[in-house]
Amino acid sequence: MPLRSRWSQWCAFRSWIRTQSTPFLPFTTPISLGRSAKFASTGSSDPSDPHDVELARKWLKAFESGVKSIPRHVGQVSFSRSSGPGGQNALVIQSDESRQQATNVDLCYAKLNRLLVISAKEVIPGETSQEQKDRVSKLQRAQNEARLKEKKIHSSKKSNRRGSKYDD
Repeated sequence: MPLRSRWSQWCAFRSWIRTQSTPFLPFTTPISLGRSAKFASTGSSDPSDPHDVELARKWLKAFESGVKSIPRHVGQVSFSRSSGPGGQNALVIQSDESRQQATNVDLCYAKLNRLLVISAKEVIPGETSQEQKDRVSKLQRAQNEARLKEKKIHSSKKSNRRGSKYDD
């Protein structure tokens, strides 16, 4: 799935959450999980506030474990025999796995929970291990040393072309 569409989905989800009377996300400030540019980069430069990212990780962990879930009064549940119109501003989740209406409603909420977890995992960055941080810093040092070595070689090459003042 392209980065832009995932980001659009996340922004739409966040704005929907903010309109609800009982917020169930623990964000104290609006979370910023990347640039909202026309040509978003897939690079590793992440301008997010570390505090917000940590809150998002905690929320995701609680949401995955079942401690937090979507309240039942959020949204509108309707029942129809056929697949009715969806249209704009309508998120249609359906289930016909059971013959019992209450079971199908529970299954729809479970599907919505899974959808939110999958979407959040794609957008919320994971924690970087200490080994990975050490490896990256080691690679950066090696790259810097190689750059400086190349710079010295280039400098000596140019100084050799200049010649000395005693050559005349």
